[in-house]
Amino acid sequence: MGVDSDDAAEDVADHQENPGPDPALVAVLEGFKGPNTSVQVLTTDGSSLPVMDVEGAKASLIFIPDQVEKEKVMDFTNIRLACPIPAEQIQNRWLNSMVPIPGHVMQTSPHNITFLLHQMLKSYAGTAIRGRGILPFVHPLQTANPSQTADDGWCEPLSTCLSTVRVLDNPILGPDQRTADLIREKMSSIQNEYLNCKDEMKVLATFQAYLTYTLTLFFYVKQDRNDYLAKAMVILQALARRVTMQGLVTPTRAPNCRHIWEEWVAGEAKRRTILVMYLFDALLAVRDGLPMYLMVELQNLPAPGPKSLWQETVRSDWKTAYTAYETHWDNGSYLRIVELWPSSPTFSRDDAETRRNRVDLWLEDIDEFGTFFYAYMASAHNN
Repeated sequence: MGVDSDDAAEDVADHQENPGPDPALVAVLEGFKGPNTSVQVLTTDGSSLPVMDVEGAKASLIFIPDQVEKEKVMDFTNIRLACPIPAEQIQNRWLNSMVPIPGHVMQTSPHNITFLLHQMLKSYAGTAIRGRGILPFVHPLQTANPSQTADDGWCEPLSTCLSTVRVLDNPILGPDQRTADLIREKMSSIQNEYLNCKDEMKVLATFQAYLTYTLTLFFYVKQDRNDYLAKAMVILQALARRVTMQGLVTPTRAPNCRHIWEEWVAGEAKRRTILVMYLFDALLAVRDGLPMYLMVELQNLPAPGPKSLWQETVRSDWKTAYTAYETHWDNGSYLRIVELWPSSPTFSRDDAETRRNRVDLWLEDIDEFGTFFYAYMASAHNN
């Protein structure tokens, strides 16, 4: 059966005017399309239009990453952090009660400070168990959708932990011996699988998970083995050493080179987790009647970072906040932990006033964890 020549010519003309998507181009670009990608049509006049129906588009397709979503994605593959403190002293801290390290100073803990320490750390365990918020040593994006963290599995130890401890909120199971065994099993799994891991962010997630497991055991599970928490603290300090050796602070760069978001978040999360471990170590020492020691090996680390940076989850907003933050702190002269201790009697009046002004500036933008840490440090060093 013949084909009408006018109809055939019309079809050819229509096809040339609306050529449709190039199959080869679509096949290539489809491989780059991800969950944070939108679809647009590049028309013959060079303009681009979003489309809902890809099949009906009669033009070449291009895929444009959504800028808002892209700004929430964190990539930790190329972070560089420095280690400014003696990591070995962190791992050997549990030996202090038997062989005190030269230069370390003993401290006492009044009842009201011990009570504050107990209640705040217990609240962290409760936060994990009931899933009511985010732990103060875990960045918000660490528990976000994996697509927001370019996650290649490094969050897995932490996500497994936060799912496991929720069993303690089950009124049927409750904090009985079976629950304790389950948590200890997960902790043993961490020791076997991740203790020698080299992936920097996975080591951090492992450290955070092990600390969370330990807090929940101490505050919410009746123990049948009194020595277990002491052994858990040894593992925690070993993990803290690995985290420390991989870096805790952003390295010094050229004056006009801003810190990248991922480096700041990783360093801040590491330091906060170590600080919580030290506070928990102090609480265990009080419980067991052992001497407590000041965290002198951490004294030159930055104090907990500002709320405006820690809670920000959009890259461009973080950069804006960070620029303002550096302006206030003279491009990197951040408050150090040692500055939260009482001024030395040898300080001049000007030096003492300068320190007070720096502490005041730091207090203006701290979160709940910073407030708790300040209260503990100020009280623990003034008794």
